[in-house]
Amino acid sequence: TPGVSGDDIRLGAARLMLAERLPDAALTVLKQLADVTAAKPDVVLLRATAEARAGDPAVALTLLQSQPDNDAAHRIAADALERMGRVADAARRLDGAKATADQLRRAGLLFKASAWQDAATAYAAVLHAPDLAGDARNIAAERYAAALALAGGPPPATAPQLPASPARLLAVLPGHAAPVAPNGDAMSSVPAALERAHGSAARVAAER
Repeated sequence: TPGVSGDDIRLGAARLMLAERLPDAALTVLKQLADVTAAKPDVVLLRATAEARAGDPAVALTLLQSQPDNDAAHRIAADALERMGRVADAARRLDGAKATADQLRRAGLLFKASAWQDAATAYAAVLHAPDLAGDARNIAAERYAAALALAGGPPPATAPQLPASPARLLAVLPGHAAPVAPNGDAMSSVPAALERAHGSAARVAAER
């Protein structure tokens, strides 16, 4: 039942739902808050998050106008703009991001927007991050190679170390040699690398 009584419970439930990737359920709960609770800055940010992910992204952007211009607001705006189909604008909201997760998100948005040279530059930068490892690093490396191949432009001044497969993809392109990370997969072939790179680009294009 709407009202101030019980708003603390409703807010706790909404936060949990967002953490569990249930933004539509969180939005339903947030709409039940009393006006005095809903007007609090941290609750406005919570509502903007839910709107950006599952509600009306335009409402999310409107709500953000009253919020501080910080990393949290930039992430929410990127979510909203991506849902509105403004993928390049979404990436721009993450310009200058310091956190590796935000840099990776920005690179992915540029890739989705088919801004190949910018995507390659963004992936090259994030591949230097020491906390990017495992599958996330391998996917970023393959997308870097695919973006650079599709851009047809020069590689970044400081090329990142790559696993064997993406490195071999670049090695067959003029002027695109890249250092290979130790312990790379020696069995990876150039055709397989090309197929994976093409598949990565096709998957992202299908999402648009």
